Amino acid sequence: MHAYFLYVGTIKFNVDGSYNVQRASCGGVLRNYKGDVSAIFSGPVVSIGADFAELVAVRTALEFFKETKEIGKSLLCFESDSQVVLMWLKDIATRPM
Repeated sequence: MHAYFLYVGTIKFNVDGSYNVQRASCGGVLRNYKGDVSAIFSGPVVSIGADFAELVAVRTALEFFKETKEIGKSLLCFESDSQVVLMWLKDIATRPM
């Protein structure tokens, strides 16, 4: 069992993308501050690269967050194993043109 150290009112999306020469996919799990699962998604994406697949997972997670009607009520936290995508989210200057 994972320990969750989120503040009350925070929700977290764990996202991941995978890629190989033949296909790519992404997925994510939305959890509340207690670790309870609220939503899960997964599916194929255009096969461009692992970082692109991870970025599609982030975009999908944001769409889910919007649909939860939690914008303005809850803080959203992302967990990802892609240092590149996390940097793109953090600093616009690092994003590819």
